[in-house]
Amino acid sequence: MNRKLFVVIPLALGAAMLGGCASHKGAEKGTAAAPEIREEWLARVPRDQLGDVEQARAQRRMAQDEANRAEVDVQDARNEKEVAKKELDAAKANLEAMQAQLDAAKQTGNEQNIQQAQMQLDQMKMNRQMAEDRMKLVDSRIKAAEARRDLAQARVDTQEVMVTQAEYNALRAQGDTRVRDMDPTQFDSAVAERRAQEARMESKLAEAEQQVLAAEQRLQQTQQQLQARQPMEQPQG
Repeated sequence: MNRKLFVVIPLALGAAMLGGCASHKGAEKGTAAAPEIREEWLARVPRDQLGDVEQARAQRRMAQDEANRAEVDVQDARNEKEVAKKELDAAKANLEAMQAQLDAAKQTGNEQNIQQAQMQLDQMKMNRQMAEDRMKLVDSRIKAAEARRDLAQARVDTQEVMVTQAEYNALRAQGDTRVRDMDPTQFDSAVAERRAQEARMESKLAEAEQQVLAAEQRLQQTQQQLQARQPMEQPQG
């Protein structure tokens, strides 16, 4: 098939797409395959008869643009995790250092020093908890971004079949003998299966977005707890 392939292959779907049938380049393994339509067959179709084809191709380009943006969002989310990991590592290191200071204060027997070190240790524990919650939030955002990318790719796959279907209809309208024996219901079946795949990806995305909301709420609660402690600790400073 000579049509240029507008596909960015996500990690989750790459193997399935590469193993798809030749009759539909974006098809997942096991999905219904639309009959093959070659680009050169359309050369004799008058341009004013290609309106549906051009519209389908425009929809495919839009879907691919969205898939490209979704892939960038995945990379941004993964980069955010590197920052969150450094913050968590720093919070853990500060907690260990503060624990050592408390142990040293206890050796002196000075009650004021012990209390101050204990308050600072409690603060470090809250800081660590907040860093852990932020890491969980970042992880949930990564999963949501990946689900959004997979949904965008599923939409590209659907649009690819719809382009082929529009090309078939244009050729059939011209009485092209090369499509005479093709079964039009195969195109309908291929589109229906890819629509079903979109629905599955939408469900996964909705679940992932719920996890993001839950993680945001946990982080917000920890931040509120941390803020509530500060007025009590400031006079001690």
